[in-house]
Amino acid sequence: MQIDIAIDFFKYCSIINGVIIIISFIVFAFGSDFSYNNNKWLFSGTKEEFKKTIYTVLMFYKMAVIVFNIVPYVALLLIK
Repeated sequence: MQIDIAIDFFKYCSIINGVIIIISFIVFAFGSDFSYNNNKWLFSGTKEEFKKTIYTVLMFYKMAVIVFNIVPYVALLLIK
């Protein structure tokens, strides 16, 4: 019973984080200039540095989702 709750928890966490990653990538891929112009006051670097920073942040976020959401979900499915 409790393992089913944990499986559902990690499943929905993975889905929600996956959607956030996809939306973030789409927004940045098609609106990077818009994003840069809106965040210029936060970021003091050039547009190229901004793009590198965003891609790096998205990569780390994706790795965190894989390690902390998807891997436990698969492990719980294998245990069950």
